[in-house]
This record gives sequence, structure tokens and C-alpha cells, in this order.
Amino acid sequence: MASYLKLRGDSWYVQRKVPRHLERIIGKSIIVRSLGTTDRKAAESRRHAVLAQIEDEFQAAASILTDHPSSPAWAQRIARELRGAVERGELDEESAHDLMHDTVDRHLSAAGITREQATDIHAMTLRAASDMVTHTDVMPLSQAVTAYLSEKEGRVQESTVAAKKRVLAEFSEWLRADLNVAAIGRQHAGRYVTHLLTKGRAPKTNRDAVSTLSTFFGWATRKGFYEAANPWTGQGADLKGSRRGTSSTGKRRPWSPEELGKLAGSLSPEDIRWQTCVIALYTGMRPNEIAHTETTDVNLKDGFIVIPEGKTESSVRQVPIHPTIEPLIKRLAEDSKEGFLLPGLKPGGADKKRGHGISKRIGRHIRVGLGIEDRGVVFHSLRSAFIHACETAGIPESSTKLLVGHSRQAMSYGTYSPGPGLPALQEAMKRVSFGEIDQIITRRTS
Repeated sequence: MASYLKLRGDSWYVQRKVPRHLERIIGKSIIVRSLGTTDRKAAESRRHAVLAQIEDEFQAAASILTDHPSSPAWAQRIARELRGAVERGELDEESAHDLMHDTVDRHLSAAGITREQATDIHAMTLRAASDMVTHTDVMPLSQAVTAYLSEKEGRVQESTVAAKKRVLAEFSEWLRADLNVAAIGRQHAGRYVTHLLTKGRAPKTNRDAVSTLSTFFGWATRKGFYEAANPWTGQGADLKGSRRGTSSTGKRRPWSPEELGKLAGSLSPEDIRWQTCVIALYTGMRPNEIAHTETTDVNLKDGFIVIPEGKTESSVRQVPIHPTIEPLIKRLAEDSKEGFLLPGLKPGGADKKRGHGISKRIGRHIRVGLGIEDRGVVFHSLRSAFIHACETAGIPESSTKLLVGHSRQAMSYGTYSPGPGLPALQEAMKRVSFGEIDQIITRRTS
């Protein structure tokens, strides 16, 4: 996501482009707000509140515009009301058609343009509004999106629904019209991909957006709202990242031995941030797997932790307890009064996960407490460090996948074999080592 930070002289500002359809209401094309500081870190911290305030102003302007006759959205709202009156038997279709014609004329007059002066997208919006009144098979994009998201709610994670909603809202905003879904074609998709390329976002972020839109249009096809070929098929080909060799700065990577040394010696062993990081490093468990581990999931006698559920079928597994952290796991399991291995974590985020807050706290510690500026080093990359240690120890890839909960997709092992079994995985886990870090952790937990 763009930071919108700008340096002018020695002071930091936020600069935000006003969406084109709101420029007339807001009275400018760019908003610039001072952050009142010359310090970069302070500016990064303050920008969120200022950007949220600007976004609120955009929302307020949009609501005013939608209710004003000069807005195409106003014409579409009238069209929906007329369609509803026809379906309830309060108005015949001919009368509704005449009223819609008058509505379009009023809109064009308020906007100060003629039908010939309307842009292509504007004309398509008005056509969709008129079709809505006289054709029962018209499905506006906004209504289709609402129906699509309502089907997803309760079936997928809330964060996934929120991500889909954000992508579809961004596409709708770019489209600047609540078009009939059936009227959105490959040309729209191609132009939107070109737009995504100008936003400066990571290629994967753009590819995920196109994937979401393709999935939505696939759903619209199954529902009978869309009959043409999916306009998003193949659009991701233009969103691939460069294959040229470049600096790896900012790309996620395993922690270096020096960085792990800083982490191992930082904080108190009683600090939940330290405990979470150490468990992640020596098990390869995902942050939320650690946060949601209950004391009943810990089998101290046989030396493993059960992951009873997860993001995929492969996530459900038994994780051997590494000898280096066995004393820590034993103490946490025996001392817990809440039933969780790590007590005191509060659910947060869209999915109300216990790992939401601790992940953010650890992220701040990495940047501020440890002074690690490389954005490629994050909490989750402790899992990468574990996998790297497995490879260094010569553990077969198929066994490493079982340890970390990755799918074994090969036909031989993935389909016909359940894996080497817990004893073999425990022996493999004993071979995982981080050199001198092992001794530091042992001293701090004994």
C-alpha cells in the first residue's frame, strides 16, 4: 500500500489524490496535510490518523454526490425505486419508462451537459439505469457484489470476505459507474489491469486482485448474470514481476544468525513476545497456530504438540517438541491458568484470532527493539528460518513439509503415503540447530 508520505523542505506531509468523481464536491484534485514533524518515524506513525480523516472526507463527499441529481448514481437510485414500484404493481412499465426518461433529462440538466457530451462511461451508467427499469434481467454491479459477499459470509474467514470486498470496491470506484454486470467486458478488464500497473503495488497484490475479480465473474456466470467469456482470464499475465536479478532488500527471507542472536538475547524469557518467537523458531508453527494452542494440545509425555485445525488439511498435524524448547513448553503448559499455552492474548482482527495483537507487537519489537530495518525480516519469517535449518540439517523435503504443515503434492508420497510417522519426525527435529543460539535459549529457559 502506498504511504502517501511526502517531504517538503525538512517537514513531512501526507499527499492524497482526490478520486476524480469527487473533485467537484471537494474542490481540489489533491489534498496535502502537514504531519507537523521533521522526523520520518514520527511521520509514519501519524500518517494513519490523517489518512483515515481524509478517507472520512471522501466518504462524506461521496454520500452528498450520490444524493445530488448531478450524480449518475442518483439516476441509478431513482431507477431502482421505479423498478421496485413496477414489481410491486404500483406502476406500469410504460409509465416507469417515461418517468425514467424525465429522470435522465433532469440529471443531465443538473450536470450541465447534453446526452452527446456525456462520456462513454457516463452514457453506459445512464443506459444501465434505463435498462434497470424496463428489463428484469439487469443486475447492477453493486447488487451482484452484495449478493456474492453475502454468500461468502459464514463460509470463509471474515478477513477473506473483507479482502474480497476491498478489491471489488476498488474496481467499482475505478469504474465510476454501477453498470449492469453483463455490460462489463474484456476492454474494461484490460484497462483496469493497466490502471493497477500505475499504482506501484507489489505484483502479487495486483495478481490477487485480478484473481478475486475473475472468481467473482465466474460466480456471476454460474448465477446467470454474465454469459460472455470471463473477461479476467489471462489478465494476470501482464502483472508478473521482473525476472531480472535485483537486490533482495524488502523481500521476505530467513533471519540471519546475527539477527537471531539479537532476538535470543532480547527481552525477558517471561515476555510473551520472546516466548512466541522462540516457539516459532524451533517448531516452524504459524503465529496463529501458536496463539491458539491449548494446554490439552501439548503432550509432554510423548513430546509433541497437536495442531487440531488449520488453513488447509495439511495444517492438521503433530509437531515434535524440539529439545531446546522442551523446558519452556513444559513450564508454560503447567503454569497456564487459562487453558492456552500462551495466556493473556486477546482476539483481534476481522477473524478474531488470538495471534492478531501479538504479531503486531512483535513486529514493532523487530523494528524498534532490535533495530532491524530490512522489511524482509518479519515475525512470520521465523518459520522460514526453521525451514532453512531443516534443509541445512539434511532433512528430506517431504518430512519438512509434514513438520510445518505444507501439502505434499507429489503422487508417491502425497497420495499413497501418510508420512514417516512421529518417531521419525522427532528424530528429524533433533537435527535442527541454530548453532550458538541453541545454547543461549537453553541458558535462558533452564
